Amino acid sequence: MKKLGKYKTGVSCLYVKRLEDVEIVVLEELIARSVADMRRLYPEDANRKG
Repeated sequence: MKKLGKYKTGVSCLYVKRLEDVEIVVLEELIARSVADMRRLYPEDANRKG
C-alpha cells in the first residue's frame, strides 16, 4: 500500500481522486490479489449458471 500513491480508505473501500495520483501497476496487483482472495473465500457453486 505504501507504493500505491495518494489514496484514502474506508471500511472496505479505496478512494482515489485521480488515477494520476496512484501507481497503476500497484493498483492492478492490489485488485488481482483481492479477486483471488474472494475466489478462495467464496468459490463458485458448481450448480450455478453463468
